[in-house]
Amino acid sequence: MTALTHLLAYIYENFSRSEATGLNCLIFLALHRETTVLYQRQTMGFSEVPSQVIQWCDQLEGDDLLEVAKQITLNLLEVKVSAEAMDS
Repeated sequence: MTALTHLLAYIYENFSRSEATGLNCLIFLALHRETTVLYQRQTMGFSEVPSQVIQWCDQLEGDDLLEVAKQITLNLLEVKVSAEAMDS
C-alpha cells in the first residue's frame, strides 16, 4: 500500500464530512500559499484534523497532495449524490 493509498483509506474510514472538508481546506491553502499543511493548520486552527494525518500529508511528494484533495472532494460528492438519490 502506498503512502497516498494509506492516507486516503484512513481518511475515508475515520473522518467525518466536516473533518474531510477541513483537511481539504488546509491542503488547498498549503498548495496556494506554497507552505506546509502543518503551517496552515497552525494558522487556521483546525485542531480537529489529527496531527498524524497532517504529517502524512506533508510527507507526500509532487502532485500527490493535490491528488489527496481531489480524492477527498470526489468522495464527498459521491456521498452527497448517494444521499440525494436515496431521498428521491
